[in-house]
Amino acid sequence: MQAIANFVMKGRLQAGVVVLVCSILPLLFWISAAVVGLITMRRGINEGAILLIAAIVPSVIWAQSVQDPTSLFVIATTWGMAVVLRQTVSWEKALFVGAGLAVLSIVLLPIVSADLLNQLVAFGVELFRQLNPERIQELGENVDSVVRNMMIGSLAVSYAMFATMSLMLARAWQAKLFNPGGFRKEFHQFRLSRASATLSVISVLVLSSLGDQNAVFAFALLIPLGFAGLALIHGSVARKNLSKGWLVWFYVISLIIGPSLIVLLVLLAVMDSWIDVRSRIRVD
Repeated sequence: MQAIANFVMKGRLQAGVVVLVCSILPLLFWISAAVVGLITMRRGINEGAILLIAAIVPSVIWAQSVQDPTSLFVIATTWGMAVVLRQTVSWEKALFVGAGLAVLSIVLLPIVSADLLNQLVAFGVELFRQLNPERIQELGENVDSVVRNMMIGSLAVSYAMFATMSLMLARAWQAKLFNPGGFRKEFHQFRLSRASATLSVISVLVLSSLGDQNAVFAFALLIPLGFAGLALIHGSVARKNLSKGWLVWFYVISLIIGPSLIVLLVLLAVMDSWIDVRSRIRVD
């Protein structure tokens, strides 16, 4: 993967070719997003914007032809987050911009991907009916609305997650080229401010209590909270000089417990914002 970073840093032409090709080929949009993020952070907003246009054109065509805006939303969100990270050198601000763009995705999805959403809702309702028929009866005529909001929220969060991972890859490339070890240190030390963590949790709780139409927007705030929780886990393992096997087991368990992981990460993020857990860990 580092070879890609070395290649795109040679010039605009090389970067443009990689961005264009990866935007056209299915499932490689995340590489395109990472390249856009790298160039934006290293060479400036204008250079990044040129590559963004090169990536957006095939992404728009793809979104129109197959009703899948994944590439479009992920690349655009990555660029927006990269701009903020370059200007502020703050992952917290970049992540909340990503959350804001996820909210925008929630608003735009029913407009740009109506057919795709209808198909997903039909599939979701049928699956829901097989897994939990009693709940289907309780929801009655509202079942389509509930499933639709869940689908929209899940898709928007997945776009923001892909964008965040693409930005992390871009930052890792940048560190490898110009500041070895910089991204690892940056990630391991990341924690949300008390105000950001507390307000995020309060917002999630309030939005979730206002019905399905508003609860869907709470999904977006899970991105910075989840990122902070993961940073705490990775940073704690590194501070204790534990083997990477501990992280492997963490992710294996995460696959088993599924959505419950989000609750754990949110709790860890809030706790860390108040007591700075890593500073209390004895270094071995």
